[in-house]
Amino acid sequence: MPGGLVISVIAALCVAAVATLPFLGGSFIPELKEGHYTVHMAAAPGTSLAESMRIGGEITAALSAIPGVRLVAQRAGRAAEIVDPAGVNTSEFEVGLVPMSGSEQARTLVDIRRTLDRFPGLTTSANTFLTERIDETISGYTAPVIVNVFGNNLDILDAKAQEIAQVLGRIPGAIGVSLQSPPGTPQLVVRLRQDQLTRFGFEPVDVLEAQARAQSQRDLLVNAVIAGIGIVLLLFLALHSTRALLLVLVNLPFALVGGIATVLVTGGNLSLGSLIGFVTLFGITLRNSIMLISHYEHLVNQEGVAWGAEASRRGASERLVPILMTALVTGLGLLPLALYSGEPGNEIEGPMAIVILGGLVTSTVLNLLVLPTLALRFGRFAKKADTMATLVPTG
Repeated sequence: MPGGLVISVIAALCVAAVATLPFLGGSFIPELKEGHYTVHMAAAPGTSLAESMRIGGEITAALSAIPGVRLVAQRAGRAAEIVDPAGVNTSEFEVGLVPMSGSEQARTLVDIRRTLDRFPGLTTSANTFLTERIDETISGYTAPVIVNVFGNNLDILDAKAQEIAQVLGRIPGAIGVSLQSPPGTPQLVVRLRQDQLTRFGFEPVDVLEAQARAQSQRDLLVNAVIAGIGIVLLLFLALHSTRALLLVLVNLPFALVGGIATVLVTGGNLSLGSLIGFVTLFGITLRNSIMLISHYEHLVNQEGVAWGAEASRRGASERLVPILMTALVTGLGLLPLALYSGEPGNEIEGPMAIVILGGLVTSTVLNLLVLPTLALRFGRFAKKADTMATLVPTG
């Protein structure tokens, strides 16, 4: 196949892979399979403890009838003296499951949410304990996406909040949309005054345990850009050539094609594990590209081979075994995680392994077939002139 046609086909695949990204579903934290769920229930403000327990009894009976549910325990309200008090109109249910696979746990969670939907007039949600803690760390609440509404009129705020909740509830894929502040329940936002705290010798952490809420996605993007720039600079310092740097970086889309393809085949969702997989995959891909490009430089500068088609083929054939061994060893090590990616405990490592395996296939094949063609057409490998310093005695 002519080199120009190969390059055109691969470029089209890379563009198609990048164009597919906006259509992939995603969740920063995947649904964890802990064998246990926490169900939250909120009735109207002013609901008595007796009424909450009565409603809770009906919910407990309905949840206990779901196949796979081992136990259900209700806790209504929280004491006012603790850090996170709650009224008796709210309840939490601890729902334990019998030992089961990850797919069975996912089906049981669907049954739990459908059962909760049968109780009108209540705000309910169900999730695992660890997922809620992670969401709370990221957003400040036990949900991955939060919409804040600000204003001075509580009646207008409540009305607008209900309208927003109704709109969000109609979005495909939205689950457990609820109002954090029930209608008619005012809340206060406490802001610390650093000058006053310093004046009286207090530390903010001693006064208020939680202010600054990290914007994780923005920080992740900024850190990724900074890390990417640093990596490019280090590669340039190591390769001493802009052309060689671009040849090394052009292999990254090769890896992206396989990674995105496996995500589509296995469900079409990006998560934290998938992102970690792409980072790891790019590292392996860069290593293989550097191995090939540096070997071309070795052939030209150390062995005196004239750069051309023969040198391109020879370099690829001599790097074939190291590159294949790297991919093979990595793939075999990650294969068990990929095969059992849906099982409990593999919610992060499973998607990571799937992305790396798929990306390794396309990256390795294209690295050995396409990169030599690109290097032959765009590379400039010439023997560096030898320099010699002669000491001439004086005096």
